[in-house]
Formats: sequence, C-alpha cells, structure tokens
Amino acid sequence: MRVEWQPRDEVLARLRARYRAAQWKSDPERYAAWLRTLEVVPTVAALRSRVEELRRAELERTLARTSMSEEDRERIEAMTAAFVKKLLHAPIRRLKEPGKGQRYVEATRALFDLDPDGPSGRDGRDAPPA
Repeated sequence: MRVEWQPRDEVLARLRARYRAAQWKSDPERYAAWLRTLEVVPTVAALRSRVEELRRAELERTLARTSMSEEDRERIEAMTAAFVKKLLHAPIRRLKEPGKGQRYVEATRALFDLDPDGPSGRDGRDAPPA
C-alpha cells in the first residue's frame, strides 16, 4: 500500500472545510445567518479599497515632499496602514453582524461614495491626483 503525502496546509484546509460543513448541517439557522453576512462582502471590499486608495495617494504626496530615509518611509507606511486597519475595524464589524449589518450597507456606500460598479467601489468622482 502506497501512501501519498500531501502538504500540511492542504490537509488542514480540507479538514477545516469538512468541519464547517458538519457544523452547518447541525445548525441550519447559523448557516443561514452566515450566508446573509456574505451580502455585505462587496461593500466591505469597496470600503477597504476606497480607504486604501486614499491612504496611498496621501502617503505618496507627503513622502514626495520629504527627504526621509527608506527605513523611515517604511515606518510611516506601516503606521498609516495600521491606522486605517484600526479605523475600519468597528464599521466593518458592524457591517458583518448577522441580521443587522445589511441595514448599514446603504449608509456606508453613501458616506464613503462607494459605487458597486467601479473597480474600487468608486464612481470616479474626487479621484486623487495622479
């Protein structure tokens, strides 16, 4: 009998998928709630993309006018990325709340000028300068 060895990550991914499938079968209400949270994924992705686009544009504009070392530039990059992550944490958590998040979708799209048809969720208005 020949045993084929598979990469650990692949095996773990399959085991996790089987476990989740078994969980959903035993708790269909929880599964339905999880499926409803997927409805907000495009809004979450557009929000992250929009804010990241703005962060990078402002960072590039600011760093272009300074004479910082590469190490300092990397620190500023990391700091602004961490700030954005922390800033978006609560709104994204609210958007993903089962049974409640959908009510925030329209407000989020309006407040952040997100367009579902654009690549980053934007409609092209107020684009940062090139």
